[in-house]
Amino acid sequence: WLQENCLSANSATTTPFLIVKMDDNVFVEIYHLFQFVQAVYGGRKALGPRSLMCDVIQSVDAENGVRRPDYCRGSAFMMTPDLIQPIIEAALDNAGKLPREDDDLFVTGYLREKVGGVVPLYLSPRYTYDKLSIQKWLSSQNGVFPFLFANVDASDSEMWSATMRKLWKKTKFAHALDIVRE
Repeated sequence: WLQENCLSANSATTTPFLIVKMDDNVFVEIYHLFQFVQAVYGGRKALGPRSLMCDVIQSVDAENGVRRPDYCRGSAFMMTPDLIQPIIEAALDNAGKLPREDDDLFVTGYLREKVGGVVPLYLSPRYTYDKLSIQKWLSSQNGVFPFLFANVDASDSEMWSATMRKLWKKTKFAHALDIVRE
């Protein structure tokens, strides 16, 4: 879908700077993400071709001696659009030849290695999977959410929905205050 609707010559859209893939239970602090990308990477040329940014899992399977590549936790990751086609081609060229026990490991680990020359950039400190950290920020007077991505517990759909709304409401308010201060 992405290749056909966003990246093809026939697409009505311009090529995006970054592609963000996330699970539906992940809150993305979009204002902070935009500011972070601008501050750290500046623009398209500063980032470089075939870039992948994520919460990197260093994978070692000592039990059976199988080496696994480092890969991105699938809750959320960002990549430059020029990685899409090479990953699709690697998937087609290696159909049935690579382990498929985990989609994240398969795409951002094995296929990334098959593409070659792509080393994930660590954004691990910019993620939280801790419910307490999320609740602590929501009940604090602190401004901008300290994480780019927050994995919100989705086991209780009503609580998940309420937490997502609270995160978004406080995020909008915090950034509105930042604009007023400037």
